[in-house]
Amino acid sequence: MERKEDKRNLDTKNKIVKGFKKLALKKPINKITISELTNYCNINRNTFYYHFEDIITLMEWILSTEITNILDSVDIKNTKELLYSIFDYVEKNEKLLESAYSSFGREKLRKLLYPYFYNTLNNLIEEKKITTNFYNNDFKDFVINFYSNGIAFTILDYLKKDNKDKDKIINYLLLMNNNINLIINSYK
Repeated sequence: MERKEDKRNLDTKNKIVKGFKKLALKKPINKITISELTNYCNINRNTFYYHFEDIITLMEWILSTEITNILDSVDIKNTKELLYSIFDYVEKNEKLLESAYSSFGREKLRKLLYPYFYNTLNNLIEEKKITTNFYNNDFKDFVINFYSNGIAFTILDYLKKDNKDKDKIINYLLLMNNNINLIINSYK
């Protein structure tokens, strides 16, 4: 059930998120109980359940809010800036994302990340459609799905690597971005 976000509700959600993130640094997300979290945040269980159904919806809200903030703060047409912002977020929240990876598994975390990449790529391609009518919806969906999954899996692989070379990965993704443009522009 969608609730209007007033300042008090948002403050409470942020308090829950802050407590959750601190607990996630100490233990896997799937080991954090609602009771433990509410005690840590000094709120009652009903307050938690007023805002979130469970730990999964809390994690979904965190990703949704934080990724939306990234997308709102950068020019999504500037692919390099967007990718650096995403990878900076991954580095800043590495422990939380690793805990989510360990708790939910690779596939569930990919499913949490996928819609943001899909929607961003879809919006970018829709903008290009204004100047060139070059594809049908089936092909467009194929391209967006292919690259959205690729980006999500690349981020998850990056998260699990010991030797993280952000610049190299971003350069590879920028090359793939050039391929998207070539694919779309060559499809008639």
